[in-house]
Amino acid sequence: MRSTPAVSVRPALFVLAALAALASCMKKDPDFCCSTQESCSRNGGPGVLTPCTDPERPFCDDDGQYGIGRTCIADPVSNPCETPAECTNPDRPVCLERHCVQCGASPDCDAASPVCDQGTHLCGSCEGNDDCALRAGTPRCLVSTGACVACLDGGDCAAAAAPVCDPGTHECRACRADTECASAVCDRDAGSCVAEASIIYLSPSGAAAGTCTRASPCSTFALGIAQVNATRNVIKAAPGMYTGQVVLDGVTVSIFADGATAQPSALNQSVVVVTNGADATIKGLTVTGAGGATNPVGVQCSPGAGGTPTLRLERSTVIANAGGGVSISNCEFALVNNVVAGNGGPLLSSVGVTIAQISAATGPLHDFSFNTVTSNVAVANTTTGVECVQIATPLAFANNIVYANQVAGTGTQVGGDADCSWSYSDIGPQSAAGMGNLNMDPLFVDVAGRNFHLMGTSPAKNVADPTANLPVDIDLESRPQGGRSDMGADEVLE
Repeated sequence: MRSTPAVSVRPALFVLAALAALASCMKKDPDFCCSTQESCSRNGGPGVLTPCTDPERPFCDDDGQYGIGRTCIADPVSNPCETPAECTNPDRPVCLERHCVQCGASPDCDAASPVCDQGTHLCGSCEGNDDCALRAGTPRCLVSTGACVACLDGGDCAAAAAPVCDPGTHECRACRADTECASAVCDRDAGSCVAEASIIYLSPSGAAAGTCTRASPCSTFALGIAQVNATRNVIKAAPGMYTGQVVLDGVTVSIFADGATAQPSALNQSVVVVTNGADATIKGLTVTGAGGATNPVGVQCSPGAGGTPTLRLERSTVIANAGGGVSISNCEFALVNNVVAGNGGPLLSSVGVTIAQISAATGPLHDFSFNTVTSNVAVANTTTGVECVQIATPLAFANNIVYANQVAGTGTQVGGDADCSWSYSDIGPQSAAGMGNLNMDPLFVDVAGRNFHLMGTSPAKNVADPTANLPVDIDLESRPQGGRSDMGADEVLE
């Protein structure tokens, strides 16, 4: 019988081992990565880009800078830690799971990159308002930048003093123009939008009767003043010419009138009359045209029978009124940022501004500052610019220009009661003593054309009281433009 030779199993075992080893080599290492062609081709590799897919280790350490080369790691600039004190890199201040990371939760992130990715522990962009809702001060998501911001529109701005969402910064701020308010009225001093329900609307082309609503404005100040009551006490006058007196008799009212001009409808009428305990604020109004044998003034404030009135006249122009510009008599007053020019006549005892019978200074009133009083005319031997009469309590005026009012003989620019003092003002050619005062031509742009803005070379530029803090000029341009504010109503733009 032929015997069958024994079969050796050793070669087969070697083959199986080799196949197993090959299979092991071909199995993909989950930590392997390469993100550049150079890294992927290193040591004869296949050259195939291999990104990291594990969200908790999304970065490829191609060069071994942070460990073993071509390995997926959590964060390329993190370092091990046991306590937060070891996380000295300000970009990775949080010690989480023994590693310094940028954030452990969204509150660790700032508003510019507000969301903490829980895989990478890096701060990133918001995708909606829910990502910002818990952030005090920045509860809205600006998707275009991925940042949390204070507001997206005015509806996000609840504070009365900051009702406008600035389109550049997306921060709530004070209103700066009527166009920023739904009611079309911005109280720039308060920075707030006036509620439409409080406003009486005027337009030169408006109705000759009615209740002066925004949809149907009235055509005269008289119609508007008739609507004033305790809750509806703001008048908004659209730009244009209004004919008829503005008589504020015992009412409390604020008039916003940028671009509006008031003139009387007959001779021997002052244009604006404040009397009988009225409390009136007038901003941006041009007052002109008072004339007649009685020499009426542009603006008159006096008690009548109903108590001491209050007048705040701001950013207004009082010009070409026969009897003088402004007459204050036994009246609380604040005259700021006004131009009073070209009033009076050569045969009249008129004055640009008369301040008389002031018994006591109270609060912030009795303020005469940052006004330009010029080109007013009067008979010889009188004060033509600003005259004080019967001042019981000393008054101090600052930061004005009272210059080139026409005088003759012994006439002066400022005068009368010595209890009115002047400082940081340009007064001349008849000068006045006082700290910081000048006696130099202020260099108006065009006196003949009634342009009383200052030239850039004006000596009144940058020389007002260094402590002055008035924020705007007659044109609502910011003060100061330089190191200090300019004297007078105009601030020269730098």
